Amino acid sequence: MKRLLLVLFVLTLVGGAYAEGTIPVTFQVNLKVKTGEGLFIPGTDNVTIRGSFMDEIGLSGDWFPDEGGVIMADDDADTIYTTTIDMDESYDGTTFEFKYTINETMWEEGDNRRFTVTKPETILPVAWFDHDSVVTLQVINTLNFTADLSDIYGAGEGYFDPDQHELELMGLDWVGAVVVEEGSDRTFVEDPFMPGIFHATMVIQGVEGDSTKWKTKGSPDSCFFNWGWEVTPDRWHTIIEDGSVIDVPAFKPTIFPAQPPLTEDVDILFQVNMTDAHNYYTKEGINPNELSFVGIKGQNEALGSWAGDWLPSDTLAENQSLLVMNDSGINGDKVAGDHIWSLLVTFPKENVGGPSLYKYGACYPGAVDVNEGFHPLDNEMQGTDHWVNIKVGGTSELYDDFGLLTPSSTTDVRALSNTPKPQAFDLAQNYPNPFNPVTVISYTLPNNGLVELTVYNMLGQEVAILVNKEQNAGIHKIEFNAMDIPSGVYFYNLNYNNKTITRKMILMK
Repeated sequence: MKRLLLVLFVLTLVGGAYAEGTIPVTFQVNLKVKTGEGLFIPGTDNVTIRGSFMDEIGLSGDWFPDEGGVIMADDDADTIYTTTIDMDESYDGTTFEFKYTINETMWEEGDNRRFTVTKPETILPVAWFDHDSVVTLQVINTLNFTADLSDIYGAGEGYFDPDQHELELMGLDWVGAVVVEEGSDRTFVEDPFMPGIFHATMVIQGVEGDSTKWKTKGSPDSCFFNWGWEVTPDRWHTIIEDGSVIDVPAFKPTIFPAQPPLTEDVDILFQVNMTDAHNYYTKEGINPNELSFVGIKGQNEALGSWAGDWLPSDTLAENQSLLVMNDSGINGDKVAGDHIWSLLVTFPKENVGGPSLYKYGACYPGAVDVNEGFHPLDNEMQGTDHWVNIKVGGTSELYDDFGLLTPSSTTDVRALSNTPKPQAFDLAQNYPNPFNPVTVISYTLPNNGLVELTVYNMLGQEVAILVNKEQNAGIHKIEFNAMDIPSGVYFYNLNYNNKTITRKMILMK
């Protein structure tokens, strides 16, 4: 009897070998597909978990603790990686979020995964990394970049000095691709025969037809505006057939060395077209006839230094940080009542020079009730801003469309007094792209004509008809809301007077 009791006691210890007062949670992820795609090398690469549970298991914080992610193992070499963590039993019934990563750099896309701690133990089913169970062959693209810094090339304050500064290529592995280290160098090298011209080569791996994004950055950070990052939106590359070598068109990086103070007053006329304005928060159109006012707020001291709460009270003299524009034909406004609101702003001598970020805000009945009262008039766009380069001798006028960041409004200020009628039929790349779930499509018509703008999926099936009517010559834009369609690659086709242009866009939810 004693021997039987001893055996039962030992079995009890083995069967309940978990730490006292804890609930073990086992994670399992299958890396077979990523191995087949060449994105994961067993024995060389590693798999980790990051999530909202990490502080609870004693790490220095959730998601991004100093210790890094929780490392998984594949002891039987079947490409299924596992690990078990012990959660305190007080978390029984609590739900946490997490994601798997490869080498802490390639994160799963889409929504976070979830698990609920459940007694006596929680074993999560084997999951495919990134929810992908189909091997998609990867291709290699070699990208040759040429950056033209001649406009800011030189020595001293306000210039890019190759003896003091570097230009680096960032991204290409943020989404849609990975960087192949062999043959890649993120640091641009100056052309030995052309001062101010710099080159870099990057080798990337991804799925043909996918897109990846990049931009450049000046360093050291302290020597540049915006910590050296370009102030314009990310640039994109669409991956093409395997082995392709692409000479990326030469470009001028929108980086700005720290500038000296202005040596004289600089006047700039800001103008924003409110004809097709939408409230960012509600996505609803703004009736330009109901506007109480349009305001401008920005980074520079002359534009309010981003102070205030994006409320009507920001316009009051005692704490003015939202400057009121007008559509009354005064203070630089060219035509009263044309829904183009204007304001002439003086950037005084000794003011900070160089680029300055800014945004517009629309006030109309009900606007302050949107977004639960938190910065309600910050309703133009989120995640990006307009910008203007403030410099002595610069041009004096700037024109924007409310809610639309267009190349013409982000490169520099420009005069509008004699704007010509568009001469070419053109369809712009949608912005943003990829998008979720709203994007803006712009196109130019040289003459009046019948316009059809249609969205198709990869199978050529019609998804949405955005425009089907006669339109006048000029620049047009339309917002496409893809809330009800799944993630994927889509094409938008513009047909005008028997001419057709088609472009690709990517929906990522």
